[in-house]
Amino acid sequence: MNWLSFPFVRYTSALMSGILVARLLPAASLTLLGFSWLLLAIGYICLHRRRPGWLGLSFLLVSGCLTVFLHNPATKSDWIGRKPVRGYVAVVTSAPEKRATVHRTFVRVTQLHLGSCWQSGSGVVLCYLEGGEKLRYGDQLLITGTPDLIPPPQNPGEFDYRAYQSLSGVFHQQYLREGSYRLAGHSPPSRLMARAIEVSLLAAELLDNAFLSREDATVATAMLIGLRADIDPELLQAYSSAGAIHALSVSGMHVGILFLVVGRILGFLKNRGNTGRWLFAGLALALVWGYALLTGLSTPVVRSALMLSLLVTADTFRLDANPLNTLAFSAFVTLLVQPLALFQMSFQLSYLSVGGLIVIYPVLRWLWRPENPLLLEVWEMSCGAVAAQAVTFPLAVYYFHQFPTYFLLANPFVLSLSAGGLIFGLGYLAFAWIPVLEDFLSYCLQLFFGGLNGLIRLADRLPGARWTGLSLLLSEYFLISSVIVFLLLLLTRRKRALFWPALLAAAFFLCQKLFAYQQHRHQEILIIHHSRKQGVISVIRGRTQYLWMPRAPGAAVLSRSVLCLQPAWGIVRTDSVSGIRSIPGGQAGVVSGRIVVWLSHYTLGRIRFPYPVDYLVFSHNARRYPDKALLASVVNVYIFDATNSPATVERWRRALLPLGKRCVDIRRQGAFVSAW
Repeated sequence: MNWLSFPFVRYTSALMSGILVARLLPAASLTLLGFSWLLLAIGYICLHRRRPGWLGLSFLLVSGCLTVFLHNPATKSDWIGRKPVRGYVAVVTSAPEKRATVHRTFVRVTQLHLGSCWQSGSGVVLCYLEGGEKLRYGDQLLITGTPDLIPPPQNPGEFDYRAYQSLSGVFHQQYLREGSYRLAGHSPPSRLMARAIEVSLLAAELLDNAFLSREDATVATAMLIGLRADIDPELLQAYSSAGAIHALSVSGMHVGILFLVVGRILGFLKNRGNTGRWLFAGLALALVWGYALLTGLSTPVVRSALMLSLLVTADTFRLDANPLNTLAFSAFVTLLVQPLALFQMSFQLSYLSVGGLIVIYPVLRWLWRPENPLLLEVWEMSCGAVAAQAVTFPLAVYYFHQFPTYFLLANPFVLSLSAGGLIFGLGYLAFAWIPVLEDFLSYCLQLFFGGLNGLIRLADRLPGARWTGLSLLLSEYFLISSVIVFLLLLLTRRKRALFWPALLAAAFFLCQKLFAYQQHRHQEILIIHHSRKQGVISVIRGRTQYLWMPRAPGAAVLSRSVLCLQPAWGIVRTDSVSGIRSIPGGQAGVVSGRIVVWLSHYTLGRIRFPYPVDYLVFSHNARRYPDKALLASVVNVYIFDATNSPATVERWRRALLPLGKRCVDIRRQGAFVSAW
């Protein structure tokens, strides 16, 4: 492989390295970065004859660090998180999304009310509004109150929503009741984005009228426009089990399908001289960017549209464009504009899957050439599914802790039905104003999306539809990715020496997994979970999780606070804790030699323990006021879970502080974890 043919692979790698360094060293000085950047720029210009490559790559590395620093809103002097505010003026920057009883949207701060004066401000706040259904992109809001920082995960293994939003520069959130905000004007930051959102919402209304089934309508809306807030959670899980969750998110796959269909229909124009090539390029780019507009300029679609635009432009001008170099250039431009996109799951999965298609798909495709056209089409789609899955499955396991068993069987059918649904869906949106054609296209849409949902539910009902409970640490992810990279190089370059580093990485991966397995076998952990609706305690012995709950939990409680820790801690079985006996006001038990008393409801009279207690847990305001008998008892740790009111916990904290006893507030501190 001649790396001179892939200059932007080197450039993008250097830029990504700088972004990684900036994340590892967040306290880097802007002055130091600026001075280093200027010094490298001057050195590169002065050495105009030789221009050593290491100097240029070092320049890009420092540029990556500097870009991260400049895009960090917290470095600005007028950022909303720097000073306590009493109110602020903000502009709505996204279409409000319906979430249960509220509407969720993002607002960009423009002015801050500091009590005695107003001043310019900056920052983005995630708002949950009551009665926000009439808001539009570009509305100016006058908001009272102070936004809160997005809280960190409250339970072990829980999804880190704070880190997820921070990648988009969002650090604050606020719940707004009616009356705590009012409309102050309308000034869209971008006319293009405003029009794109209008087109997207209009398309959603049209699609709602095209289906008899609400389930099919929500899937079509998600696939064509990217709005999937109304999808049934069970159906969403079924798509995940079948390895087809990518079909529900507007992404590069949809842009690629659209471009392939356009290429097959209008491909003859490329053989009609320069005029035909220009006409094909103009129509193809118009359709691709029109679809991007339809999705509200979704970031993954814009990335893919940019890459396809470069490929089409290179083909039109008969330039020698390498697909891998074009992909790297697309990533380079994206990271210059939004450097933290490097850490976003959609960015990683998108570029890895396309890279897998570029590198692996041609090799697999030529392993077998069936003569039957239908069989050839199925084989090519299967090769594409394997190529994309081969490079993305470690990342998918790292994020989702599961792997679809039947993805290879389901994907050809999913891709075919998705392609049909996409093409007929776009056709319906374009020609819904023609009565007869509208009925035909609506029937086709119901046929494709009804068949797709039926196929997905069938795959989900098959035995062993997915492997669950899988876990990869970051180091394990890099080891398994190294194995894949070396095997790919071995496959493409045909050098036996590449087999040994692949084997070494696999051996390290296996050793790390065996070490983790031994640790999980001997672990003993007590966890008092953060759950606002009811108290939950987990006792982990080895690879078994024992649940202790005063009442039967809801599914939401289990999924959010309990089951999320299973993959990371190697749990393979869940059971109920044994040896618990009832006491006045609650329950008591012995956990690995530690006495745990749980007061879960109020009872008359004083409670005194004749024996020392290691952990005394309070739930549901079982004791609203400090009890002298409980204060005098021998208790190592007083623990108040999230079902208690803040006032109750504060009263107990003040009573325990002079006694020098430990008080744990799970509502503020998150789940209590004790391992021995």
